[in-house]
Amino acid sequence: MNIAEIFFQFSDAREEFEEQLVQLVGEQFEDIGWDDYDCSLELYKCSPDLRLSLEAFQFIQSAGFSKIYVNHTDGWETHYNPHSDVSKPWRRKRREDGGFDINFMPQSWESVARKDLDRGYIRVVPE
Repeated sequence: MNIAEIFFQFSDAREEFEEQLVQLVGEQFEDIGWDDYDCSLELYKCSPDLRLSLEAFQFIQSAGFSKIYVNHTDGWETHYNPHSDVSKPWRRKRREDGGFDINFMPQSWESVARKDLDRGYIRVVPE
């Protein structure tokens, strides 16, 4: 297989993946991207109310992605990972002062983020 064939296969695979994703979540995102360092898929410029259904989450995971980041147009990011409850993803939004607001404290963060919570760098706020 040569480089051109790989490019054509990539293009076809991306198109097929995006078509199936649109069927599952609708036209609520503008683009996708991915990062190999954490095996994540990112959905860009999503409507603020977009939340993944269990079916969409499973589809993305079955494609091989382990984490999913939904980047909303209102500045919030919704984070899904293989160990999270799809109906209760955690969300964050960067504040102007450089800190973050989050919708709840993921249990795995409690000991690591205690200093950041105490100094106000991270704030837990309702959505």
